[in-house]
Amino acid sequence: MADVYLTFESDEDREIVTAQLRSFTLPGRESMEQDAQDVMLRLPDADDDQAAVARAGRLVEGACRGTGIDPAAVGVHLALWSD
Repeated sequence: MADVYLTFESDEDREIVTAQLRSFTLPGRESMEQDAQDVMLRLPDADDDQAAVARAGRLVEGACRGTGIDPAAVGVHLALWSD
């Protein structure tokens, strides 16, 4: 399992991208947790950290498609903690 957190340039970008992510994350394959500041993607079946970051990046690219938000402007970071 890996947790990947996302950072955004603006609150508006965060709202748009997380709404898109909610529409196509797959239960059991990935989940999203969000609080006032942070967005975390949980990837329970990720083989390794590098694969988790790559998959999160692909999810972000899909979420940004058609929104005018540059996926490169969304930070995708491996979480250094676990539950």
